[in-house]
Amino acid sequence: MDEVLHANIFFFITGIAVIVFTLLLSILLFHLITFIKTLQRIADRVEAGTATLAEDFENLRTYVTEESFLSRFFRGTGRKQEAPKEESLARRTPLRALKPERKPKTELKIKNEG
Repeated sequence: MDEVLHANIFFFITGIAVIVFTLLLSILLFHLITFIKTLQRIADRVEAGTATLAEDFENLRTYVTEESFLSRFFRGTGRKQEAPKEESLARRTPLRALKPERKPKTELKIKNEG
């Protein structure tokens, strides 16, 4: 065969290979771009979900530390604060203890006679 014929066959086969390669590369890039867009949507959803989850955990933490029964129990919220000692002593002391102690009548007579 002639060298020109060999060159023509080579360029014909190379041209077809380049067209096929370009089509395959185009299809691959199309699917790759579609996949990347899907990943971007998934990442956006995950980011929105993460923000919602973080807000929910913040609300839960606030509830547990400030509003729940356990936090009130451990902090003592809801209990009356102690009054100053003099007031609490007056409140706790029964009325009989505030009255002066009465001496028996026999002791009084002895003092008066003596």
